[in-house]
Amino acid sequence: MIDEANENNGMNSFHYYIGTNNLPISNPSTSDDFYEYLTARWQNGQPVTYGGDGYSPNAPGATNIPCHYMFPGNSDSNFSTPWTMDIVSSPTDVRGVGSSGPYHLPAGSMVTFDVAFVTGPNDSVQNRLALEEVNNLFRSGKLDSWRGVLPPISGPQIINTSTLSAIYTIPLPSDTSFHYLWTVSNGIILNGQGSNTIEVFWGTMGVGEVNVEVLENGNPCKGSNKILIEINNPMSADTLNECTIRIYPNPVRSVLNLETAGEIIDNIQVYSVLGKLVMQEPWTGKINTQFLSAGVYIIELHSTCSRKLLRKVFIKQ
Repeated sequence: MIDEANENNGMNSFHYYIGTNNLPISNPSTSDDFYEYLTARWQNGQPVTYGGDGYSPNAPGATNIPCHYMFPGNSDSNFSTPWTMDIVSSPTDVRGVGSSGPYHLPAGSMVTFDVAFVTGPNDSVQNRLALEEVNNLFRSGKLDSWRGVLPPISGPQIINTSTLSAIYTIPLPSDTSFHYLWTVSNGIILNGQGSNTIEVFWGTMGVGEVNVEVLENGNPCKGSNKILIEINNPMSADTLNECTIRIYPNPVRSVLNLETAGEIIDNIQVYSVLGKLVMQEPWTGKINTQFLSAGVYIIELHSTCSRKLLRKVFIKQ
């Protein structure tokens, strides 16, 4: 069910297979087997069908109607007849496969999932009530309230020409009772991932974002928080805004290639994140980074009149 802001997919299919071998409904062994299971089909390409064991047309309660979810009880709005697993006789090593997607993942992007496995007493009524309660909390966004409201992230929200990096903190304990996952947009986390404090190097002019997800030991629900960052132009007033450059590969191990859209470049300068000049060379379209230490660097392009044209960030591995 897609029922939350910015949600692209829910669980798109679920079915089971038996932990044996050499059967269309058993352990997957080839890439095609795995793909069939992820798309609600059996290994032989036959679709999962509603009722019975989802495979055999002669099983009690079986139909020939393809479906994406096995044993949904009465929660599948496409079917009026409830279907539960107790109709499958003598289950042994039964395993489940759930899938979500497809997703479009451009370079540098990420997708996060909230997944809940609900168990309860061996009583269908109590199980159903517990499941409905969790579902309602999840859909209303109140599951995060189990963790409580996170304190705000502290750190500069306006980055200007005098700032190359900034520190961001969530005021919670830094011990192992809390687990932290940070993500940023239009920037790079220099250090601190997994702790309550990170250092971020910001990128090009525009808007950035700092996000943190926090999970507390013994608490099944995470909390999250974020702040928006305004990044002012990191160059001087005489920057040629139309100048564009492509650098690759990034991260780089040895030779960094630079391509421009026809601008006349005289020389390049490379700085550490602390602002120290570590390299200055005439323009050739390439930089040998072999002698640089691993870390984050800033590269500046200069025109023939020593005007700064553009600043880019690269990572030396």
